[in-house]
Amino acid sequence: MKQLGRFTAICLAGGMVLTCIPMSAQASAVSGVSGKLSQCVIADDTERYAGVNSIVSDFLDDDKAKVDENKVEEVSKEKESEKTEQKLVDKDIANLCVAKVNDYVNVRAKATTKSKVKGKLYNKNVATVLTKEGDWYKVESGNLKGYIKADYVVVGNKDALESAGTRYAKVKADALRVRKKATKKAGILGVVPKNEEILVIDEKDDWVKVSIAEGKGWVSDDYVKIHTEYTYGETRAEERARNREERTNRRRAGRAARRATATSTGGSSSSEGSSGGSSDYEAPTGSNGQAVANYALQFVGNPYRWGGTSLTNGCDCSGFVLAVYSRFGVSLPHSSTAMRGVGYGVSSDSMAAGDIVCYSGHVGIYIGGGQIVNALNHNAGITITNAHYSGIITVRRIF
Repeated sequence: MKQLGRFTAICLAGGMVLTCIPMSAQASAVSGVSGKLSQCVIADDTERYAGVNSIVSDFLDDDKAKVDENKVEEVSKEKESEKTEQKLVDKDIANLCVAKVNDYVNVRAKATTKSKVKGKLYNKNVATVLTKEGDWYKVESGNLKGYIKADYVVVGNKDALESAGTRYAKVKADALRVRKKATKKAGILGVVPKNEEILVIDEKDDWVKVSIAEGKGWVSDDYVKIHTEYTYGETRAEERARNREERTNRRRAGRAARRATATSTGGSSSSEGSSGGSSDYEAPTGSNGQAVANYALQFVGNPYRWGGTSLTNGCDCSGFVLAVYSRFGVSLPHSSTAMRGVGYGVSSDSMAAGDIVCYSGHVGIYIGGGQIVNALNHNAGITITNAHYSGIITVRRIF
């Protein structure tokens, strides 16, 4: 209080003009008397009152030093926390293994090849090592727990884990701009809707390099949530359930195709308004993937429209696939990410006409010959693209 009285006396003696303004967020961080003083700002004539300014500066030095000390302490705590997290990560990696096989390896109930098979680990499946018994590991992967020969897994290898995992960025913004360079001033490569998951290629500072239909670009990590996905082993019960589900999906697809054939006009034309007026298109015929591909190809050249589902007036990538399949009596979600779970999966080497090909933030319909038909972007509209223009995440078969 004595210092405050001294400061007030100097101000009155010099006739200083003081202007009081609301305390800023930064000023409020300094507590006590200095916090009160920081509400007042000297209004011009700074040279005349330079001496007074130096007194005020000296008056605040102690609190400033305390703030600086606090910042140093915070930084130190952050670094220590990072070291602790890294130790935890390293510890976790030491207990993880990755299957390294051509197809799959059996996981058994006991550490012997004569023991009952409990399930399978497929190539690049990840498991946690529980114990080691001779040249066998007891592992846990998903719901599968049992023994596996040590020859078929790589343990505690960071490179193997990175190779086995896939990094995805889930979009948090309503419409995320993907930029050509890692700066907000860079041009826009494309736009990705909320909740879509796009493939992460690289991470640099506050930016994430991702892959979308238009190519590879950058997004701010403020607008995405990044996670790593691994694949895990399969119990025998889960394998049987998966096979049953695939058979059921095939039967359902067959019934939907037959309904579509029964309700179609068998070659008569149907009319849908296009952006340039009305135009006639052949109605869907047939009950297989080739029929889907043939029907979809009619709309090449029509416009792309964000969020659209019209094959003539405009649609986006998932809207295009949704609209084509709806003509065959099949209901699909309006999301390229959600389409990764429809129908049943086939390998990219076994793609057939009509298959839904899913990419990072994009989806299209395979037409054969290594090509897809897809609603690409505003510039290209609905067009034909090389099926391997980017890494294929999954291929889903409906028919």
